[in-house]
Formats: sequence, structure tokens, C-alpha cells
Amino acid sequence: MRKKLLTGIMTAAMVMCLGVTPAFAGNTNYATGKVTNVYGTFTYRAMTSYPNKKATANAMWFMNISSLNFAGSIDGTSGITFKPMLRSGNSSYTEVEDADAAWAKTTMSTKYYSWNGHGPANVTYYLGVRLDNRLRNTSATASGYWNAN
Repeated sequence: MRKKLLTGIMTAAMVMCLGVTPAFAGNTNYATGKVTNVYGTFTYRAMTSYPNKKATANAMWFMNISSLNFAGSIDGTSGITFKPMLRSGNSSYTEVEDADAAWAKTTMSTKYYSWNGHGPANVTYYLGVRLDNRLRNTSATASGYWNAN
């Protein structure tokens, strides 16, 4: 009788473990639209249509760039950068200082970036974008997916 009871408890525990999966934020597709630098202003622009809620505290954020195009010519060392941002008011956003920036000169598969020990869960983040400081007479577009994780 004890053996059947123990077997039943173990079976139920295993079934419960199989039914539990960790919660992760879903990947969010994005398309930057035209990105330009206003002369002397090199700040991130939040892409407000592509929020992502972080599900796991202190987990790395990641992104993928499936298309990246520059208008005009660039020297191959300049590019576009992305960084998570927080909404700080009705229409204002601030970059997450402790999150690594994702620099890209070409398309890239999924890459992970650190939060430097920060990044609480259950917070909605927005993907910020800007061109390299040296790019003043060109624009760029990019698309892919990202995840605050």
C-alpha cells in the first residue's frame, strides 16, 4: 500500500513539474522607420510601438537585425545602435543607463546584451534607436525582433 501511495505521489509530482514552464516575454518585431541624427543631437529615439515587458529579473536582453540599410555611403565603421528605454512620462522616454547598447554595422542573428545586474521583471521597456555620432548626412532603417527578457 505504501509503495502504491509513494508511486502515486511521485507520478503526480512529475506531471506537475512538466506542466510548469518559466515565463518569458515574447519576442517583439520592430521596424525603425527612417533614423537620422539632428546635427549636434545624438540621443536615442524610443520606438513606442514596440514595447516589451521584462519577465525575468536581471536576464540579458536580446535583439536580432534581419534588415539594415543606409541611405548614402558610409565608411563601414559607423552604424546604428539600440538600447532599452523606459517611459518616464506621458510622451518622454529615458535610456536605461545600466543596459549595454547593441551596435550594428550589418544585419545580425540574435545577440544577447547585459543589464549589468539590473533590469527588474514586470517592467515594460521600449527599444531605443540612434545612428552613430559620426553619421550626419545619411539615414538608416532596420527591422527584426527584440526581447527585454
